[in-house]
Amino acid sequence: MVRSEDEVGLKIDRCFADTLLKLTGGVAIGIVASVAFFKSRSWPIWFGSGVGLGTGWANCSHDFASPYLLHGKKIPAGQDAQGKPTFNIVPEKR
Repeated sequence: MVRSEDEVGLKIDRCFADTLLKLTGGVAIGIVASVAFFKSRSWPIWFGSGVGLGTGWANCSHDFASPYLLHGKKIPAGQDAQGKPTFNIVPEKR
């Protein structure tokens, strides 16, 4: 069983790493765009870093807004009374 403090810590670590990766990618794309297309102006770098930071922030917000997301395998269990398929979710072991 995973403690809730550990789960929050894992989410924070994942958010930090994801945001840092997206920020770095945005800055890199901004530098390339600045040199290649905009005569070495600085605004593409700032724009790229803002897009990267905003994307990371949105992903973190989504991760913390859905705390009960189950990770596991979806196994078909049959059909309900209306003929729609039903599934069981078997959680992953950590």
